[in-house]
Amino acid sequence: MSVSATALEAGHNVSDEARYTEKYPDNTNMSTYDTTGLPTLEQVLSRKTLPPVCLYNFYIIMRDRLHSEELLDFYLDVQHHEILWRRYVKGMKKSGHIDETDLTDGFHGPKLVSRLSYASLRRDELARSPSPARSRSPELGQNTSTQQLVYDEDGRSADDGARRTNYSRPMSPSMPRGPLVESAPVGQQDSAFASIVPGGGGSSPTREDVTASCEKIYYTYIVQSAHKEIFILPGSVRSMIAKRIEQDERDDPAVFAEAKDIVFESMQRHGFPKFLRCKVWGNTTMWQQLGRLVFGLSALFLGFAIELSLILLGHERWGERFWGLIPIFFGMLNVMIGLSGLDPIWALVFNISETTTFHFNQVRQPQVKKILKSRAMWLLTLSIVLSVIVTVIFAAIPGHRL
Repeated sequence: MSVSATALEAGHNVSDEARYTEKYPDNTNMSTYDTTGLPTLEQVLSRKTLPPVCLYNFYIIMRDRLHSEELLDFYLDVQHHEILWRRYVKGMKKSGHIDETDLTDGFHGPKLVSRLSYASLRRDELARSPSPARSRSPELGQNTSTQQLVYDEDGRSADDGARRTNYSRPMSPSMPRGPLVESAPVGQQDSAFASIVPGGGGSSPTREDVTASCEKIYYTYIVQSAHKEIFILPGSVRSMIAKRIEQDERDDPAVFAEAKDIVFESMQRHGFPKFLRCKVWGNTTMWQQLGRLVFGLSALFLGFAIELSLILLGHERWGERFWGLIPIFFGMLNVMIGLSGLDPIWALVFNISETTTFHFNQVRQPQVKKILKSRAMWLLTLSIVLSVIVTVIFAAIPGHRL
């Protein structure tokens, strides 16, 4: 099923603290996180970081502030396609179709890709079938991944139209992706992903599942005028991907390798620095900042009006004029929050960071927590000092009744 932004928010508004506590009840995995420096983009995309510098919040920034969520969607879909391919390869190895020698170059190596190409699978199937009648029997090979793609439902050979059938049929439903898939240790990613992809729940995905996943990525992001077309991809890369899929009949993850690298570089250069500025040095959303700025300017206007009224009504200096300190302080503090994107009360007292408007994460990344508290202390101190200075100036002006 497709994943909407609403579903992503609903899936993550449940406390991240509870989710991570459920996964790591004794915090034994906390040592795997880098506590001496800020996380990298690769760590965020691999779900190895803690809120607020996590994949969900990165998606929110890419969607709401940069309007480039299709880049992250593409990267995560290719990442999940790689996991699906790896599980398919493991299933083929378990069934005896490939052996260790085919994996010498890894799951994406040219040797394995050639060995699992449609031409190679067809040759193996023909060699394994003693007669055409047997190979066309619908009772044979119902649960094997290779035979499901070798023949169409009416018994025609794959050379006559199996691939044509695959490309002409309606797009298969898209897989869950991105922030809905929770963080998991690297060694457990395949098993964690198995329950939400086709062929999951213990059984290996079929080649048809792999092909459907590849087609889904191709028709959603690569082809011209696609629903989420990646405009930053050069024409040469698009042509190369089209050739690999439509002519070479490939569906392995290496098909999208160049496009994935380009998208990663774009997010690294443009999206990730903005994300760090918002989540490491701030804890409010854009709408919260605008609201605080308006509230702060209104409070300052009220404070200045009170002080000027007391002066023009002839009240003595110092005494009653200090009442203006209250609205002036709240105004100064909220103006600072609007300009910096950091609420010191949230950071120092509640240890929270805003994801979407009035929805929060507990700050759990150690280095981020340290930075936010340090900046919050400076911001709060500066607001108090400026408020006192302004109030003292107003209080020192001699009164003059009009």
